Amino acid sequence: AVAEMALAADIGATIVSDTKTPLHAWLFGEDQARYVVEADSGDAVVAAARAKGVPARVIGRTGGAALTVDDLHTISVETLQNAHEHWLPNYMAAP
Repeated sequence: AVAEMALAADIGATIVSDTKTPLHAWLFGEDQARYVVEADSGDAVVAAARAKGVPARVIGRTGGAALTVDDLHTISVETLQNAHEHWLPNYMAAP
């Protein structure tokens, strides 16, 4: 979801994963129990969610020209856009 948001807004993000969940599952899982919300004040969103009994936490900040996960994995938004927009034409053009 964060990569899709970065593509749509043409802006990067730095996020920290949930250490209790395997990274691949945390990054690519599409279950109905997790949502990503972008807001001016993450703390206000977390407080509002918790007030209603909904678990929530800030996972990072938006900004810059790259998507970084756990300060270990970084990819530029430009590279993401290129892969997203050109993978099918490139695949179809392959011999």
